[in-house]
Amino acid sequence: MEEIGVLLMRPLSNYLQQELSKRFTLFKYWEIQYESLKLHADSIRAVGGSGGLGADAALIDMLPRLEIVSSHSSGLDKIDLVKCKERGIRVTYTPDVVTDDVADMAILLIIATLRRICEADRFVRNGMWKQKDFSLTTKSSHFMNQCVTSLKDYILLKHHFKPLQPFVASVQNNVSFLKH
Repeated sequence: MEEIGVLLMRPLSNYLQQELSKRFTLFKYWEIQYESLKLHADSIRAVGGSGGLGADAALIDMLPRLEIVSSHSSGLDKIDLVKCKERGIRVTYTPDVVTDDVADMAILLIIATLRRICEADRFVRNGMWKQKDFSLTTKSSHFMNQCVTSLKDYILLKHHFKPLQPFVASVQNNVSFLKH
């Protein structure tokens, strides 16, 4: 049976590496010497990367039988897509894996800002509570409803990382330190 090599650009979980090693010969980029990698180049048919390490043109050129580059992240920045297209190499990645988590974090940060959570934490940790009271914040439920609606629309439309003008304007109008 022909050896099928998979070049991992970064460590994966032990479980994933064990499962892959049952089916393929794994080459670990972080452990293998460049000269040794060149010796096995003909057997490597897949590259598994991440947002930080992918497959540049030099690596793709070194692997004559490469068929697929897979990124274990939502970004393709580190993969030479033009070179992959020229060579007919499939490219896969994991888009939207953290979309819900990013939205959750955005809501958390908005609430923390509006309710001055970090400021209150510093107030308590620095012992300032012994000298004076911490002023209460205002209610923000109406603003939060607007934010949640804007974020849901944003995620549903999948316009990742593009500015949301109504959302930004709403934040600027409701958070004092952002007002111009």
